Amino acid sequence: MRQIELQADQALAQGLQLPYAMIRSYSQVTMGNTPTAVDLTEVIEARFFNAETEVRLFRKDGKLCGAKLCGECGDIGTEESFRIENPEFGSELKVYRHLASDEDGQTYVMTTRLCGWTGR
Repeated sequence: MRQIELQADQALAQGLQLPYAMIRSYSQVTMGNTPTAVDLTEVIEARFFNAETEVRLFRKDGKLCGAKLCGECGDIGTEESFRIENPEFGSELKVYRHLASDEDGQTYVMTTRLCGWTGR
């Protein structure tokens, strides 16, 4: 897995190119197909994703930051599907857990990223 730091405007531009989004803002929460525009002044956290990539926007010390997580050939991990109870947000969300090993050889979850969404 590759992780790249991005400026907020770069993250938004790249995120809007991905098919799915989960956006938490001061006024609402949305999940589903990526909208055509996002008001950055409202965003608390946003995740734009497809099967291989997730672009994140998040607040750190009050400042909006960005990051891009990309799957790579040879990554080791697990994918899990979660049923969404509220149909307003779709029916299923998929999460990929990237696994790594520490110096003792014990496996741990290095990070997670959203990797799929199914609508109503």
